[in-house]
Amino acid sequence: MVVNDNEMNGAWLDRQDVLLHIGVHKTGTTAIQASLAAARSQLRRNGVTYPGRRVSHYLASLAALETRRGWAKGGQMVPAEQWDRLVEDVWSTSDKVVVSSEAICQATEQQARRIVDDLAPERVRVLITLRPLESLLPSNWQQYVKTGLSMRYEQWLEEVMEGPGRSSSPTPSFWTRNDHVALIERWSGIVGAERTCAFFVDDSDRSGLFRGFDHLIGLPEGTLQPDPHAVSNRSLSASEVEVIRQLNEVAAEVIDFDIYNRLLRQGGILDLVENRRPPPDERRLHTPSWAVQRAREHGRFALTKILASGCHVMGATESYVPDGPIDEAPTPPEPDLVAADIAVRLLFGVLHKAVEHRDQSAT
Repeated sequence: MVVNDNEMNGAWLDRQDVLLHIGVHKTGTTAIQASLAAARSQLRRNGVTYPGRRVSHYLASLAALETRRGWAKGGQMVPAEQWDRLVEDVWSTSDKVVVSSEAICQATEQQARRIVDDLAPERVRVLITLRPLESLLPSNWQQYVKTGLSMRYEQWLEEVMEGPGRSSSPTPSFWTRNDHVALIERWSGIVGAERTCAFFVDDSDRSGLFRGFDHLIGLPEGTLQPDPHAVSNRSLSASEVEVIRQLNEVAAEVIDFDIYNRLLRQGGILDLVENRRPPPDERRLHTPSWAVQRAREHGRFALTKILASGCHVMGATESYVPDGPIDEAPTPPEPDLVAADIAVRLLFGVLHKAVEHRDQSAT
């Protein structure tokens, strides 16, 4: 893994420090959280606590942010006790502690200060994992579609790429998450630049994320490994995501988020992602060249500002602004027909989850 000269030589966490990993979304957060959760016992033997029993601290972070799950129609607030319990776990140990939730990157300055205060300002170090913006565009749009968005990719790009603070996008959280300069400035202004780390994740080195976390925390190399039993969060093919997008067009008006989340997200979409493997020739989502070019311009500006910020820098900084040729191929038309197994997997997942819920309710 290529590192910047500003990378620390030893473990970044001191004894009793709290590593607050705030994402951003789609930078390997699911994989690293699954790895941390699977290694809880081994972490404890090395003086590190990954609190709780869940894979991530997502629900606790939503409680801290007082954020509703899902859309307003049926979305629920997470009880404050979820966050209070996590804070209690952090305070009850003298170990190093790792807290990880990409939802926290959406915190306002006031919320961020409260989170740091709750976890003890003198202990918190903030870690922000970053990938190139051009890689984050399709993965973020897909994630929004998985939570109910029905806007087409091209239209979404046109609105989002107006830039931070100027977008009329129905997903304003995109720039809250991915204005990386503002994110680092916000958190370093609270905990200090010397206690803020920007970790540039290299897509070409999948194991680098785990090695980097071992190094940051002070674990023996190889402690954190991909969890083969973890829920997959692979990218969808263009055909797969189009089926879900069209389903969203009709579903959002007639069902609330709780039902959508239980049956479609945790049922149909999860079954599709976990149990279907698209053939090599199945159409992938294509980001038009104009959006890639604009993303690279934004990335060059952001990288200059981040390197000058005084925060710790780790990882392959050169991967943050790719300089390879931009694919000029036009976006293929949306398919009139899709593979039958896409519809089958979605439908089976929904039915399976519905039966599971019925059986649980009956007991």
